[in-house]
Amino acid sequence: DDFVVFWHFYTAPYLRHLQGQYARSRLYLMAPDLVNWELAVFSQLRADLYRLGLGPFECYRFMSSGVHGLLMASLLCSSIDVYGFSVSMDNFKEGFNHGRPSESHSWEFETMLMRLLYFIG
Repeated sequence: DDFVVFWHFYTAPYLRHLQGQYARSRLYLMAPDLVNWELAVFSQLRADLYRLGLGPFECYRFMSSGVHGLLMASLLCSSIDVYGFSVSMDNFKEGFNHGRPSESHSWEFETMLMRLLYFIG
Protein backbone atom coordinates (compact mmCIF):
# COMPACT_ATOMS: atom_id res chain seq x y z
CA ASP A 1 0.00 0.00 0.00
CA ASP A 2 1.10 3.56 -0.69
CA PHE A 3 0.34 6.61 1.40
CA VAL A 4 0.44 10.28 0.45
CA VAL A 5 1.46 12.27 3.48
CA PHE A 6 0.34 15.88 3.85
CA TRP A 7 3.28 16.93 5.94
CA HIS A 8 4.57 20.37 6.78
CA PHE A 9 8.29 20.95 7.06
CA TYR A 10 8.35 21.88 10.74
CA THR A 11 7.31 18.38 11.74
CA ALA A 12 9.85 16.58 9.54
CA PRO A 13 11.54 14.99 12.60
CA TYR A 14 8.42 12.81 13.02
CA LEU A 15 8.74 11.39 9.52
CA ARG A 16 11.23 8.72 10.63
CA HIS A 17 8.65 7.46 13.15
CA LEU A 18 6.00 7.23 10.42
CA GLN A 19 8.40 5.39 8.14
CA GLY A 20 9.01 2.88 10.93
CA GLN A 21 5.31 2.54 11.67
CA TYR A 22 4.48 1.92 7.99
CA ALA A 23 7.70 0.14 7.00
CA ARG A 24 6.01 -1.96 4.32
CA SER A 25 4.44 1.06 2.63
CA ARG A 26 5.89 3.81 0.51
CA LEU A 27 5.31 7.32 1.84
CA TYR A 28 5.15 10.29 -0.50
CA LEU A 29 5.56 13.86 0.65
CA MET A 30 3.94 16.77 -1.12
CA ALA A 31 6.42 18.71 -3.23
CA PRO A 32 7.41 22.06 -1.69
CA ASP A 33 6.33 23.86 -4.90
CA LEU A 34 2.82 22.40 -4.54
CA VAL A 35 2.61 23.34 -0.87
CA ASN A 36 3.83 26.88 -1.65
CA TRP A 37 1.23 27.21 -4.43
CA GLU A 38 -1.52 26.01 -2.08
CA LEU A 39 -0.45 28.50 0.59
CA ALA A 40 -0.42 31.34 -1.96
CA VAL A 41 -3.93 30.42 -3.18
CA PHE A 42 -5.21 30.05 0.39
CA SER A 43 -3.77 33.44 1.38
CA GLN A 44 -5.21 35.11 -1.72
CA LEU A 45 -8.66 33.64 -1.09
CA ARG A 46 -8.47 34.90 2.48
CA ALA A 47 -7.51 38.39 1.28
CA ASP A 48 -10.34 38.32 -1.28
CA LEU A 49 -12.91 37.47 1.41
CA TYR A 50 -11.63 40.34 3.55
CA ARG A 51 -12.04 42.69 0.57
CA LEU A 52 -15.64 41.48 0.24
CA GLY A 53 -16.25 42.56 3.83
CA LEU A 54 -16.22 39.08 5.34
CA GLY A 55 -14.27 38.24 8.45
CA PRO A 56 -12.39 38.84 10.59
CA PHE A 57 -11.13 35.29 10.71
CA GLU A 58 -8.90 33.62 13.27
CA CYS A 59 -5.24 33.47 12.33
CA TYR A 60 -4.12 30.08 11.13
CA ARG A 61 -0.87 28.17 11.45
CA PHE A 62 -1.80 25.45 8.96
CA MET A 63 -4.44 24.70 6.37
CA SER A 64 -6.57 21.68 7.17
CA SER A 65 -5.84 18.47 5.28
CA GLY A 66 -9.26 18.87 3.65
CA VAL A 67 -8.33 22.19 2.06
CA HIS A 68 -4.97 20.74 0.97
CA GLY A 69 -6.89 17.93 -0.71
CA LEU A 70 -9.37 20.27 -2.40
CA LEU A 71 -6.64 22.52 -3.76
CA MET A 72 -4.64 19.56 -5.04
CA ALA A 73 -7.79 18.10 -6.64
CA SER A 74 -8.43 21.45 -8.35
CA LEU A 75 -5.14 20.96 -10.21
CA LEU A 76 -5.75 17.33 -11.11
CA CYS A 77 -9.48 17.10 -11.84
CA SER A 78 -11.91 18.83 -14.18
CA SER A 79 -14.67 18.61 -11.56
CA ILE A 80 -14.70 17.81 -7.85
CA ASP A 81 -17.47 16.30 -5.71
CA VAL A 82 -17.03 17.10 -2.03
CA TYR A 83 -18.49 15.14 0.87
CA GLY A 84 -17.99 15.46 4.60
CA PHE A 85 -17.44 19.21 4.71
CA SER A 86 -19.88 21.48 6.48
CA VAL A 87 -21.13 24.94 5.61
CA SER A 88 -22.54 25.47 9.11
CA MET A 89 -20.76 27.61 11.67
CA ASP A 90 -22.63 25.65 14.39
CA ASN A 91 -20.04 22.89 13.99
CA PHE A 92 -17.73 24.79 16.30
CA LYS A 93 -20.03 25.06 19.28
CA GLU A 94 -18.60 23.53 22.42
CA GLY A 95 -18.90 19.76 22.48
CA PHE A 96 -19.92 19.34 18.85
CA ASN A 97 -18.56 16.36 16.95
CA HIS A 98 -15.31 15.28 18.58
CA GLY A 99 -14.69 18.03 21.10
CA ARG A 100 -12.69 21.17 20.66
CA PRO A 101 -11.42 21.63 17.09
CA SER A 102 -7.75 22.22 16.42
CA GLU A 103 -6.67 25.80 17.04
CA SER A 104 -4.07 25.49 14.28
CA HIS A 105 -6.66 26.08 11.57
CA SER A 106 -8.90 29.02 10.75
CA TRP A 107 -12.14 27.03 10.81
CA GLU A 108 -14.35 30.10 10.33
CA PHE A 109 -12.49 30.99 7.14
CA GLU A 110 -12.45 27.42 5.84
CA THR A 111 -16.19 27.06 6.52
CA MET A 112 -16.89 30.35 4.71
CA LEU A 113 -14.78 29.10 1.81
CA MET A 114 -16.84 25.89 1.69
CA ARG A 115 -20.03 27.99 1.67
CA LEU A 116 -18.82 29.98 -1.32
CA LEU A 117 -17.80 26.83 -3.18
CA TYR A 118 -21.20 25.33 -2.40
CA PHE A 119 -23.06 28.36 -3.76
CA ILE A 120 -21.06 28.60 -6.97
CA GLY A 121 -21.56 24.88 -7.62
